[in-house]
Amino acid sequence: MCSSDLMREYIRLFRDLVFVGTTVIFNAWEMPIEIQVTGGEVKTKAFPKLSKKLAVELCGLVDIVARLERYPKTGDRYLRIDGTPEIQAKSAFQGLAKFEEANLPALLKKIYEFDYTKKEE
Repeated sequence: MCSSDLMREYIRLFRDLVFVGTTVIFNAWEMPIEIQVTGGEVKTKAFPKLSKKLAVELCGLVDIVARLERYPKTGDRYLRIDGTPEIQAKSAFQGLAKFEEANLPALLKKIYEFDYTKKEE
């Protein structure tokens, strides 16, 4: 089994720990990856530092991909949850803002306490 296959297997196994009540958080450096978009244009996007093929695939396997950033004026850290054309970020959860305080316990609390039974108006 090649290292890419092992990485896919490990990510799936760690991801599935949620079913036994364990939250897993991955932390990775980032790297630029050139992505071909509609019309053949090539854009550079920041992804977790893995091989190009794995980076794109593994971002799809996890529920949240966020980028740690700082506010220019205050220097306070925050997590970018909403992706841009230059940054890979996403959330499979509702109730999170585009930018969240870089406080993992508070972020997890928001995720776990969100009421999915209420209808959005």
